[in-house]
Amino acid sequence: MIKKSVHFLHTLKLQNARAFLKTAIKKTPDDPAFHFNLGLTYYLNKEFIEGFKTLTEVLSKAQDDHVNPILINLSLCLLEMKEYEKVLFYSD
Repeated sequence: MIKKSVHFLHTLKLQNARAFLKTAIKKTPDDPAFHFNLGLTYYLNKEFIEGFKTLTEVLSKAQDDHVNPILINLSLCLLEMKEYEKVLFYSD
């Protein structure tokens, strides 16, 4: 399932990716990879607030080796939202 969502993201078929990921999350709500990729989908679709919310939720459930990519993408969302001071919190 995760390969299909990554394929949609790489080909920038964002509507397909979002629909697929939401379905996958309903089936396996505890899989952080689906939530992370949904956050990326929101970001790529310039839905920065939704991307930030989704990635923040993933951060609380992430394993140590997945924290850095989440923090980077949270920072990117904040930059796009012009929340410059908050970027410092996530980039520490």
